[in-house]
Amino acid sequence: MDNKKEQQRSELHRTIWGIANDLRGAVDSSIQLRSKKELIAAFLHRVNVENPDDIDRSWKEFVSEEFEADFTDIVKTEHLKEQPAREFIESAFEHGELKTTGTVVDKFMPPVSRFGGARTGKKEGIITKLKGFFERYIDIWGA
Repeated sequence: MDNKKEQQRSELHRTIWGIANDLRGAVDSSIQLRSKKELIAAFLHRVNVENPDDIDRSWKEFVSEEFEADFTDIVKTEHLKEQPAREFIESAFEHGELKTTGTVVDKFMPPVSRFGGARTGKKEGIITKLKGFFERYIDIWGA
C-alpha cells in the first residue's frame, strides 16, 4: 500500500514539474507574462503538490499576500500617504489602467520642495515604481 502511494506521489510530482516547465516556456515567450515571471516562479516553489485541489486557492492567497507586501514596500520606501495611495492603485486595477497625469499622484506623495526639480524627480520615481507594480499584478490580482 505504501509503495502504491509513493508511486502516485512520484507521478504527481513528475506531472506538476512537467507543467511547471511548460509554464516557464509560456511565460518566457509571452510579453504580458514576463513581468509576472518572478511571481509565478516563487509560487511554484511554494505550492503544496500534495493537494493539487488547493492550487487555485493557494495561487489567489499567494498573489494577495505578495500584492500587499509589494504595495506596503512602495508606500514605506517612498513615504507615501497610505490610504490615498491604496485608493489610487485599487482604482487603477478596477479600471485596467494606471493614470498618472495631472495631480493625481500629488495627492499621496510626501512633501517635497517644488524648487530645484526634486519634486519632479521624486514623482517620476514613484510613477516608475507604480507602473512596475501595476504591470506585475494586472490580470492576476482581484480585490
